Amino acid sequence: MKYTILEISPGNIKVRYEDNSWANVPVAPNASLEDIDDAVSQYDPDFLRPAESVVNSEISVGEERTSTKKPTQEGSSESFTPSMPLISFGMHSGGDVMAMAEYYSSQGDNTLKEYVMSRVAGYVTENNLTVDTVISNIQYYDSDDDIVAQAESELS
Repeated sequence: MKYTILEISPGNIKVRYEDNSWANVPVAPNASLEDIDDAVSQYDPDFLRPAESVVNSEISVGEERTSTKKPTQEGSSESFTPSMPLISFGMHSGGDVMAMAEYYSSQGDNTLKEYVMSRVAGYVTENNLTVDTVISNIQYYDSDDDIVAQAESELS
């Protein structure tokens, strides 16, 4: 489906499709044009479930409400509340969350994906991170190196 790029922001583009619908699409800074087209295609209106199947009928536009914490009953587990740093969502890794987000996105529900991306964007902004600083802090280990020898040399 044809689309027009409306806005470009760090890690995200806003697009308008030919049917005048729009989407915020996560895009890596080093993504190729083919990667971008593929990412945008995942939000195509043709592939999304009908709005009425993903919109909560309990609320309406213009309704004023007050946010409150939901009381938890004794013995029940706390509700899932993702937290940072980086992507520590109480699961094995951030990759688990992103895999789940991609799964739900492929089913037409982008809620988790958009939430994760907004949290990552906030974390990046709050910590003044750049791709260069993140890359410089990644430690690579060559599988041919003797890890024990490395550890011993670092301890010396």
